[in-house]
Amino acid sequence: MQKQFNLNPKTRSNEGNSIRCHSSLSYDKERNNRQSVLLRSDEAINFSQRFAKIVNKFCPNVQMNFFDDNWEKVIQRLDSTFQKILEDMKEQLNIEFIEKEEYLKKTTANLIKYEELLNKRKKEFDEKCAEWTKHKDEENNKLQKEKKEIVILKCRLQKEFEIKIEKLEEKEKKAFEIIEKFEGMHSDLMKSKIENQNITWDILQQSLKLEEKAAIIAWKEKTIKEDLKVINEEKSKLENEKKSNTLLKLELLNKIPKVNNIKRSSSSIEKLDFYDSPSFALNSSPSFALNSSHIDHDSFHKEETHNFSSKNKNSSFSNSSKLCTTKSESNIKNEIFNGFTRTIPRQEAYERKSLLKKIREKEIRNSQLKDEKIKQEKEREKLENLAYREKEIIEKTMKEQHRQECERKIQEKREQERIDLEKKELEKIRARKIEQERIEHQRIEDQFKDEIMTKVIIKERELEEKNLEIELYEKMLKDERLRLDFVKDDLTNERQELQSEKLVFYEEIIEERKKIEEYFTDIASKTSILNSRKEEILKAKITAEDKEIMKELEKKVGKSSDKSDKILTN
Repeated sequence: MQKQFNLNPKTRSNEGNSIRCHSSLSYDKERNNRQSVLLRSDEAINFSQRFAKIVNKFCPNVQMNFFDDNWEKVIQRLDSTFQKILEDMKEQLNIEFIEKEEYLKKTTANLIKYEELLNKRKKEFDEKCAEWTKHKDEENNKLQKEKKEIVILKCRLQKEFEIKIEKLEEKEKKAFEIIEKFEGMHSDLMKSKIENQNITWDILQQSLKLEEKAAIIAWKEKTIKEDLKVINEEKSKLENEKKSNTLLKLELLNKIPKVNNIKRSSSSIEKLDFYDSPSFALNSSPSFALNSSHIDHDSFHKEETHNFSSKNKNSSFSNSSKLCTTKSESNIKNEIFNGFTRTIPRQEAYERKSLLKKIREKEIRNSQLKDEKIKQEKEREKLENLAYREKEIIEKTMKEQHRQECERKIQEKREQERIDLEKKELEKIRARKIEQERIEHQRIEDQFKDEIMTKVIIKERELEEKNLEIELYEKMLKDERLRLDFVKDDLTNERQELQSEKLVFYEEIIEERKKIEEYFTDIASKTSILNSRKEEILKAKITAEDKEIMKELEKKVGKSSDKSDKILTN
């Protein structure tokens, strides 16, 4: 039981934890040592390579051949390398400054020489300019004298022109007076033309009015023709109505004996009611009589039989027959037949009167239409006669106006031709005088112009020659000035380039110094990082030693606990 169960479990758990801590600490220690060694060696190699590239780039004279893995050796050799770099840079700067100072001395000497040459050329140019100014002043004085002479000649010619212009103005005044007279004549003729035109306009307006009247007459003729057509149509209708009336008369005359032979079974009172009914009144109208072709003996017989059968049932006679049974049927029939024979002549007389009225009305209407037609024909003949007379009057007036216009035009043409001939003769005389004066004036102007032009051409040639010489000298001076300006520009550009190169060189030196300072700062930061890592490593070593001591103590404690367990088990 003592072997199977642990009576002191806390001691056994502490032993396991101590073993685990010891193994983990040893593993971490080894891993940190390896990583620190690798980092140191890699960083030192990278730094040495970068630094060697920078030194070879900016200071090719300095040789750097160290590629160490340890930072301590690298830091020891940096001092010597920086001193060499600074010495090399100082030597290079001194050499460049000496070269540029020599170049500036040479350029300044050349500039002094060019300035001396320019001063000499300027003096020569000023002397020549003074000579040319004197010569030009003399020539200008001569030209002014000649201009004065030309002005005097111009004044003399202007006076002559003014005298001739006055003469021409007098002649023009005379011509204008003649023209005004002709214009007065022309204005009178134009007034007469305008009056004649007004008369023609009045005649045309009258002719237009007559044409309007003729159009109205034609329109009335058309309306009359249309009315005649309507009248003819009505005549044809009336003839058709007459024919229909004659046929109706014949039919009625033929129907009367048939009706007398028919036996009716209705009373006289009922027949009277039948004739007084609205259907009979409608059928007895004149329009129905005219269009009574639909009346037939069969239809009349059917209506009578229908009325007799319908009223026989509800009549007082049928009621009375029930009361009076003593009378026989034969007597009743005879009485009915006698009553019917009395009513037939009345009906025939009424129909004859209505037909006669209709015939009279149609005859009156036809006579009225004939009278209207005769009146319209008379009016149309009157209008035609008036239109014909108006046309004859218009034609006569137009012929007279045309004849008058032709005579007036012939007179106007003759007067215009006479006026044109007089104008042409006057214009020819005036043109001859003007041409003679113009020829004389032109001859004088040509002589004066030729004299002046010869003098001006000679002087212009002399001035052109002198101007050409002056232009040549000016071109020579301009070329020299341009050449000197180019030299000055070249020197100024060289100076600017030197200054810019100096500035660039100084800027590069400053940038290199900044880069070196940055590298030194990087090195200082890295050294501080290394020192901190060294301190951490020392601390880790101390802690590792402490852990080893603790492990040893734990081992001792574990052994003592095992012994105690064994003792307990025993």
